[in-house]
Amino acid sequence: MRHCNSRRRRRIRWSRRASIIRQLGSRYSERGDAAEATRYGSQAATIAEAAGAYDAASAASTVLYETAADLRDDVSEAASHLSRVALNSARCNNIEMQLFAAVGKFELAMERGDDGDAIVAQAELENFDLQYSSHIVSEAFLAAQVLRATWAGDFRRAYATLASSADLQWTADRSALRWAEIATYATAAGLTDVGRRAAISALRKLRGAPPSLRGTRAKILCSLAYSLLGRRKQARAILVRACAREDCMSARLEHLAIAVDHVASFHSGAANYGEVIMAIDRLHQHNFGGLARMLEALPTPRLRVTAAAASCWIALMSFAGARTTQTFLHGSTARAKPTPERLQSRRYSPASLHKCAEPGEVRSRSRSEEFCGASSH
Repeated sequence: MRHCNSRRRRRIRWSRRASIIRQLGSRYSERGDAAEATRYGSQAATIAEAAGAYDAASAASTVLYETAADLRDDVSEAASHLSRVALNSARCNNIEMQLFAAVGKFELAMERGDDGDAIVAQAELENFDLQYSSHIVSEAFLAAQVLRATWAGDFRRAYATLASSADLQWTADRSALRWAEIATYATAAGLTDVGRRAAISALRKLRGAPPSLRGTRAKILCSLAYSLLGRRKQARAILVRACAREDCMSARLEHLAIAVDHVASFHSGAANYGEVIMAIDRLHQHNFGGLARMLEALPTPRLRVTAAAASCWIALMSFAGARTTQTFLHGSTARAKPTPERLQSRRYSPASLHKCAEPGEVRSRSRSEEFCGASSH
């Protein structure tokens, strides 16, 4: 009995210590200091796990997860910490933390555009009684679920699902991102007035918000919405502002900005098929498959088979060869070769392609040069 009481007191003591350290990590995370947040979060999780205080360990792991996802924009690292949350919450039967892990797993699967992981995560979520007014479900689950609807081109349903959730977000940058998502989906669905007002709301929210990666993502989506509205000049200006701060830009967001810029040029009438293909492929490679599939599903103007389009198509097939053909055909060799119309509507993974430039010319540039040097249409 004495031995059990001693172990219990020791676990309580170390659990309290881990909680204090976790709170420090959480404060650094709120301030945007990823290094210190990771250091204190790791210490807290290690101490709690060693003491068998799995409640405290799962809470500390959420700090690591949020730091990786929100401050580092590292999907792989975030998934690793999320697995730790799931393991520790299962050990202590903490239902709230188990729900957090399940929702996070589903969100990351949607972020990557991974149908297999999404099905597994959704099956886990069926074990929970989801309350859509809760922060966890409203911010992550709804947005991820709606993103899947956009892959099928159902932008009206995506807009209708998210329309009333912007006011449920508890920080300015989260609210701005939700408004930006609403603006993009509404505009793609043809609800131009609604989309314009939502984009304005997103930009207003960002005026009083501290700079963040989430805010940069919101600006990029607002730029896409303005492009779909046909306001290319304003869209370009928003995109340039989004990329102006290096401390609020990650490699993934840089690829997203480039992709949005190329897609916007295409919607403005440019025959930049090769650029769009390469940009979308890079999104898939950098765990942005969810938004890549959304961009592929956008309603596009009727393709014009021009000399530039033909040149890009020839360059595409000559550089990518059989591998690209297999990718476009989704593994089937029995169907006909892909046409320019299919290029804009399928997933792309021609990893060895160079960027298509002017007709007959292929050049390779750095990501920054590619974005900053892109012409405005």
